[in-house]
Order: sequence, then C-alpha cells, then structure tokens
Amino acid sequence: MPPARERDPFAARGTPEAAVAPVADPGPSTAEPPGGWQFAAGGRVILSGHEPYLHARFVDALHRCESADAGYRSVNASGALGRYQLTRTGGLRSAGMADGSGRWTGKYGVHGAAEFLANPAAQELALEDYMRAMEGYNRAAGNDRFVGTAVAGKAGPFVVTEAGLAAAAHRVGQRCVRQLLDILRANGWQHPDDLPALDPDTRDRLLAAETRLRTFAAVPYRHAG
Repeated sequence: MPPARERDPFAARGTPEAAVAPVADPGPSTAEPPGGWQFAAGGRVILSGHEPYLHARFVDALHRCESADAGYRSVNASGALGRYQLTRTGGLRSAGMADGSGRWTGKYGVHGAAEFLANPAAQELALEDYMRAMEGYNRAAGNDRFVGTAVAGKAGPFVVTEAGLAAAAHRVGQRCVRQLLDILRANGWQHPDDLPALDPDTRDRLLAAETRLRTFAAVPYRHAG
C-alpha cells in the first residue's frame, strides 16, 4: 500500500509549508516540452515516448505529501509551485529551471510561474531533474552511506532507503537529514526520548525528516524499466 499522507509537524504551527492551496487557472500553456502527454490514474501526467526516471509510486506519494488535491496548479504562501512544490531558489534551481537569482531559464520552454503551473509535462521533467540533483546532494552530505540501516523511530521502526532520503531532503534539505541521522546513530539508531536542546523550528524539521524517512521506506524510488 502507498503511504498515507503524513502528519506534517509544521501544520499545527501554521507555517507557510502547510499553506498549500490551488491558484487561479492561468489558461492554456503555449510552452509545453516536445512530445504529447496524457493523464494517468490519480491525475499524474505520463509523457509519450519518455522513459520515466522515477517510480510512479514514489512520484504519487510525494504528490500526496506536497500538494494533495491541488495538484499541478497548487502554490503555497512561500512560493512553492506545482504538484511537487518546487521553489525557484530550491528545487527549480537544482533542476535548471531557474538560475541562481531565481529567474526562469526557459528550460522546457517555461519562462514564468503561470506557464509552469499550466504545464504538467514540464513539472514531471523538472522533478526528475531535481531528484537526480538531490541524489548528488545526499551523497555529498554522506546520507547515502546509511541506506539499509534499521531505525527504531518515534512512530515505529523503519529502514533508511533511497526513496526516504530523497523525500526527506526535499522536505527539509539534505543537511537537516544528515543532522537527524547523526542524532539517531549517536543514540544507537533509536529515536531519543527527547531531542537535543534545539530550538522548536529545528526540532520540527528533524521530526519532519524522520516522518519522511519512515513513510517512504517501503516506496520504490526508481522506475523499473
């Protein structure tokens, strides 16, 4: 069974990450990447002639955590866009869709937020590019060394997986994921009864990272081909 939508520790505090809502329809796109596409079950787009990089279960699980019913048209108060809630200074920059200043690069023919929201195919390709980049970030942080490690987590046991690392790093960043892994390792791979004396925002981010690691532990990451 795919993971249920996670309980977001940010939601109770009313922070922008939880404020996902649909935006007004920007109208038909004139900037779709080459090739046709069609909607699959669950509202996800499939690109004709394109071999997916990511497993459909991973993509759909990430969607449920990030944008739920709002889907490709969603945007939150912090400016995260689309089905997978990518920002111009974060995921879209890593995917090459935006430059270091947050300006759109025109990749996949997208030159603005409205075009991105109206272009499901570009969103799917951007997610693949971003996840490829995220794999490198997780390797640079040393997070990949812990794949296969069993953890006695706060809400139950889980195993660290590539899917969990990717989803957690998308949520809180690879450095926060490494911070959590170091804390768990120092505690014998058990969630400590009380997290170290950290500020509330950091504790919330660490809990969000663990939630992602656990809920994505059994989700396949790469497309089987």
